[in-house]
Amino acid sequence: MLTTGTLVAWASGPGIVLTTQPKVVSVLNDLAADPRNMVFVMSGETTATLERLFRQTPSVGLIAENGGFIKAPGAKKKWVALAKNADFSWREHVQQIFRYYQERTPGSLVFGPAISFTNFVD
Repeated sequence: MLTTGTLVAWASGPGIVLTTQPKVVSVLNDLAADPRNMVFVMSGETTATLERLFRQTPSVGLIAENGGFIKAPGAKKKWVALAKNADFSWREHVQQIFRYYQERTPGSLVFGPAISFTNFVD
């Protein structure tokens, strides 16, 4: 069964620190403890942020930057870049477009770690 949902409160803007609720950690660990399950959390966040948010769930796999990086359940600090051979020459052009609209949209913030871009509007 595939289930989706929000595991941390959504927020945007500089200085926002995401946290993972103890109940979320408990439920994820319970799900991962059942050998019939393979549990992954997918997010648009960076690998470093997911490491921090889900450090208490070692049996849960992580997928960062909307599918750009994957870490298998139980892996110790080993992330695999799924698009490592891709051509990212487009990033600079797209980033310029995002910046153009960010400058003209009050309360917006462009976030673009390694692979994807997101535009948050407060």
